Amino acid sequence: MRRRSPQSVEDMVEMEMCVYYTSNTEYMKKWTNLMERGLVDVLALHVHAVNNLVESELDAEIMNEVVGERVGGGSTGIEKMLEEP
Repeated sequence: MRRRSPQSVEDMVEMEMCVYYTSNTEYMKKWTNLMERGLVDVLALHVHAVNNLVESELDAEIMNEVVGERVGGGSTGIEKMLEEP
């Protein structure tokens, strides 16, 4: 958990920089209130974390499954898709 904490903070800062930035004073007042209370859009953070997981870990695994090397003389994923039933 401790090793994920800095990453979570980086994710929150990245989200704040990338999304919802505006110069609207009403919005900034509300945002400042939320930040002072420590409230964070947990759903957006969760979606961001899932997106990072897919991009960093699952993408390579899926590509390897689809176009990967033959295992034990079997077909690659593309060859399996091209086979007629």
